[in-house]
Amino acid sequence: MKNLSRRALLRCAPIIFAAIFSGCLSPIAIQAVGGVAGGAGSSASEYQGAGKGESYFIAQYEDVVKAVLKTGDILSLELKEKKADQDRASLHYQGGKNKQIKLLIERQTETMTSILFDVGWTGSIALGRLMARQIDFELDKANAFLVDWSTEVLR
Repeated sequence: MKNLSRRALLRCAPIIFAAIFSGCLSPIAIQAVGGVAGGAGSSASEYQGAGKGESYFIAQYEDVVKAVLKTGDILSLELKEKKADQDRASLHYQGGKNKQIKLLIERQTETMTSILFDVGWTGSIALGRLMARQIDFELDKANAFLVDWSTEVLR
């Protein structure tokens, strides 16, 4: 009986790995862990799988860091770890029921900043999405976006 279970598991392994590594959820369904593209803000996002997403903002690094810290306060998240220097900041937040999110904020150019969101394999995609929307809102409220896409017409 033990060999039968092992053989069944070995036969199912490729199917399991394909489901895990192909990204069971479509990017449209989860709307990129890293944020919201469009609206008044000037940002773009992409879901990378495995609980990770990335967003780029047409905003200065310092303004994005401020928006992230304000978002953490607004969402009542506990800042577990913070490492920051001139071009890179790493923040680790924890929310209720051990929900965690790690953010890596990097200066890409003088006018462009990126955030890598990581909620982990079993983390809450919704927490990442909510945090990204709030960051976008905080940047817009602070008038920190260097370009306003709200008046642009898509061609």
